[in-house]
Amino acid sequence: GTPSELQYAKNEFDFILVAFPNHPRVLPLQAETLVRMGKPQLVDEYFQRAYQLSPDVPQLLIAHGIALLKMNKNKEALDRLQKGVALEPGSINGQYNLGLALVRAGKLAEANEHAQIAYALGHPAPGLRNQLQKAGAWKPLPAPAAAPAPEAPAKAPTQ
Repeated sequence: GTPSELQYAKNEFDFILVAFPNHPRVLPLQAETLVRMGKPQLVDEYFQRAYQLSPDVPQLLIAHGIALLKMNKNKEALDRLQKGVALEPGSINGQYNLGLALVRAGKLAEANEHAQIAYALGHPAPGLRNQLQKAGAWKPLPAPAAAPAPEAPAKAPTQ
């Protein structure tokens, strides 16, 4: 967007975030807007306000991790994403972005595990898979062992 469109969006998001600092949809949009405006230093201020209300909400940790990843603050992103995914392992975006952060950290086997989970949960973007394939680290996880088939009930003896 143009600078005036970005400023308008920031102001609209500010209006919501004053009343609801940890809004799960608006906070990530505000972070994205601030990065696009060239003001990434403000992103952490918004997340710190949100953490004051709810420090251990997985969606908040994951959204902050994603924002940090976009700002190339890889170590901090990895920390937030690991905490968020530990609290909510079923988060598709958490698993996917944790995989991306782990690729950047050079932890390819661990990145592959999170990628497999993200894709099993239905994440549509191929970027993480492509990065792992390029690095020779894409390996589908083994299928869980099938439960043994139940035995047929014993027949009653016939007389």
